[in-house]
Amino acid sequence: MAECSIQEIHVEDIGTVFEVQLIDCDGVVDLTGISVNAFHVTDPDGLKTIKTGTLLTDGTDGTVLWTTIAGDLHMDGTWQLQVWVTLPLGVWHSAIQTFKVKENL
Repeated sequence: MAECSIQEIHVEDIGTVFEVQLIDCDGVVDLTGISVNAFHVTDPDGLKTIKTGTLLTDGTDGTVLWTTIAGDLHMDGTWQLQVWVTLPLGVWHSAIQTFKVKENL
């Protein structure tokens, strides 16, 4: 069996993990003490939803995750996501990223 190195995201995929590492001018953002971690997601029709994220580790690596559940990826097309975090000193937003969701047979 041949292995494929290209990963695709498809409509209604469940368990797809989006991993974002937050970096600023000083390097990796330490997320220790985070009180809110949310993925703001916009579907191809412009509908915005908020998905709860989790930390990969204790937060010192600046990495947050969102794992899809049923209904999250409900249509094909180009999606956008942005991570919002609330730390003791303020609220910050990641760069906006895009990803494609492909249709199924």
